[in-house]
Amino acid sequence: MTTTRSAKVNFIFVLTLILMVVQTHCENLRDSKSPSTNFTKPVDLSYNIDEETSVWNPNVTYKRDKIIAGHMIPPDNHWYAENVFSLPEHTGTHLDAPYHFNAKGGKVADIPLDSLFHVEGIHVDVTNEVHGEPKFVLDEHHLRRWTETYGKIESKSVLLINFGWANRYWNRSAYMGTGYSEHNRNFPGISIPAARWIAENPNIVGVGVDTPSVDVGHSTTFDVHKILTGANIYLLENVALNNTYLPARGFQLVVMPMNLNPHGTGAPVRIIASPYCIGGAALAKDGLK
Repeated sequence: MTTTRSAKVNFIFVLTLILMVVQTHCENLRDSKSPSTNFTKPVDLSYNIDEETSVWNPNVTYKRDKIIAGHMIPPDNHWYAENVFSLPEHTGTHLDAPYHFNAKGGKVADIPLDSLFHVEGIHVDVTNEVHGEPKFVLDEHHLRRWTETYGKIESKSVLLINFGWANRYWNRSAYMGTGYSEHNRNFPGISIPAARWIAENPNIVGVGVDTPSVDVGHSTTFDVHKILTGANIYLLENVALNNTYLPARGFQLVVMPMNLNPHGTGAPVRIIASPYCIGGAALAKDGLK
């Protein structure tokens, strides 16, 4: 009995030490990677999926094909509900797998978990330079300036480009342009030199934008898609960056696409941003009670 109690005390002591180390490590990460910020809890960077969700081709949209709901299960007729729906892979906030524009690229199910789970978030906010101009293009000098200000990108990271476009999401003509044809789409995007700069950094595993495409709206050749997927980088489009006060860095992302297998070219995705080690910090506090 005494031995068991001693072992339990030793276990609790060791666990407490481990949690204290984790807490200290998390604080060091926040101090070293993040400027002063009020970002203290997880934020959802994805839009709901419904009949109003943005899609590239307006003729192929999200549909609830069958709605089942009611008190219908015998013998006591208890409540039961289920929907059957259909939607394109690239609906709403979604992930483009490298295979989308690269015949040799990975499909959705091929993306390694360590490129999706707790990767560093990099927030490049050019809202004040865009000023609502749909012809704005993110260039290489914007990215170089970011690294000069906030430091090099040296860990597995997802680059989030904030054009200030997300506030238009529910107004389709303002978000996509005056029409849906390739000649009428009109919104900001990434330049070819900037895409090459991104592709040359082996630590960038994903790129996200708050627009319908990483390419500029009027593009018909989709060169940025080709460059980034050619480097086996996945893409996140229609990211909900409106009213999210993300710091430039110092936060982590969990990217959760539907695990479509074996032919997934893309998938609707849930993207969660949170401060570094928020779980570890909470555990440490609980462990010390």
